[in-house]
Amino acid sequence: MRKIIRPLCLAATLLFFFLGVELAAVLHWTTERFETANLELIITYMVLPIGTVDPQYIYSLVSYLALGFLATAWLGLFLVRRGGGSAKPRPFPWRPLALPAAFLVFSGSLFAWEARYRVWENLFPDAGYYSYVEDNFHLPDPGGIVFPERKNNLILLILESVETTMNDEAVFKPKLMPRLEKFYGENLSFGGYRLTTGTQTSILSFFSTNLGMPFLGYKFGFFRWDPARDGLELEALTLGRTENKKKHDFRDRSLLGIMEKNGYHLEVIRAASIQFADYDKLIAMSTDRCGIYDFDYFHSRRPDCPEKMNNWGVDDSYLYARARERLLAVQKLGKPFFQIIQTVNTHPPGFYEKNLPAKYGDYRDSFEQADLMAGEFLEWIGKQTFAGSTTVIVVGDHNLSARGVGAIRIPLPENREIMNFFINPRREPERGVRRLYAAWDLAPTILEAVGAEIPGRRLGLGTSLFSGRDTLLERDGLDKYEEMIKKRSRLYEQYYYWW
Repeated sequence: MRKIIRPLCLAATLLFFFLGVELAAVLHWTTERFETANLELIITYMVLPIGTVDPQYIYSLVSYLALGFLATAWLGLFLVRRGGGSAKPRPFPWRPLALPAAFLVFSGSLFAWEARYRVWENLFPDAGYYSYVEDNFHLPDPGGIVFPERKNNLILLILESVETTMNDEAVFKPKLMPRLEKFYGENLSFGGYRLTTGTQTSILSFFSTNLGMPFLGYKFGFFRWDPARDGLELEALTLGRTENKKKHDFRDRSLLGIMEKNGYHLEVIRAASIQFADYDKLIAMSTDRCGIYDFDYFHSRRPDCPEKMNNWGVDDSYLYARARERLLAVQKLGKPFFQIIQTVNTHPPGFYEKNLPAKYGDYRDSFEQADLMAGEFLEWIGKQTFAGSTTVIVVGDHNLSARGVGAIRIPLPENREIMNFFINPRREPERGVRRLYAAWDLAPTILEAVGAEIPGRRLGLGTSLFSGRDTLLERDGLDKYEEMIKKRSRLYEQYYYWW
């Protein structure tokens, strides 16, 4: 009997230890690199087509996972020794404690995952539907959104992971982005931004800003407690996915679609591939005609574009050069234009331009260089003939997901805000510029910045920051929003699940 029990105990010990160490390693890795992520977001990204991920992330994760293998192999060698063709236990008195200790390692890792990501809620979510989204949703008739006869052009510059923290002297000495701070101080800016569920990453922020809605992942529970059936029901859907047979069409409810219907020429210029995380599908569902200038376009059509200049796509210097060319071209079309420019150099772990100063030798250099390039680009726009009839909006897409910049630890997310400012808006705020808002409030705010009149001053869940109306966060508070937005919504599942 002992010949059977000993190998089983040894196998169980190594299995519990291996799983515990690997879970702890992955938890540490995700916490360090994706501080703002939740479990729903992590699983959502597992099913999105992340085809151009930075290899550094893969190498880093593999190195963490390798530690689990090495630690388990060391423990196995420590517990047994080979001799005489059989495995013999080492004669130490506390060997019987190995299995309970390994189980404690496994249990501790599970507890840490639950404390950090609330795993139980994802495995056993509430099966019912709630009306929070429906009660706060507003979709004006597209024909009721009225633009002025003489329309302003619109340039939306989205800066990867750029927040006001970079100019906080209590954190960084000296400030990392003084040029942008000068624009920030001289132009209209809204304080009080909060990073929320549905806005933590670039594609989530882009979705929210385009549709006035947070990007919510599927409810990934494999089991649901259904009171009507008085029991536990196994969900017979892939990853708990609710299948939606409706054809998604965001043209009447998206920023891009509304601008196009009102005569704007649309362009999106990205340093990375437009196929990353289904940006291309989201844009295709929002508009019929949008010029796409991304890494794939530059690489296939521009002889001056080499292989990936950083691990995501083209460097920002190349991106700004192409944006200048496109702006000079679109101003000749004789119609208003809406150009979205999305940078990448400040994405963790930071990418550096070889022809620009790099005095720190770490992540801080990417922010200083980004400040220099963005500042020069905005100054260039201000000298063009179309500047007087163009509204320029600069926003960070989300708070930095990394926990540090160089050797400097940065504050917790609740103390940080995205960089944002509005150059030449056609409206003044009716209420102070210190608000409590999230990325989805930017959709109606951007429309009103170019002079559009929106019935109700709202779009989706967003409220224009130019209006005197309370935003959803101002009315309900962040805690209530976070609690209610995670509930299932029939409206959201019917009209906004698309990938």
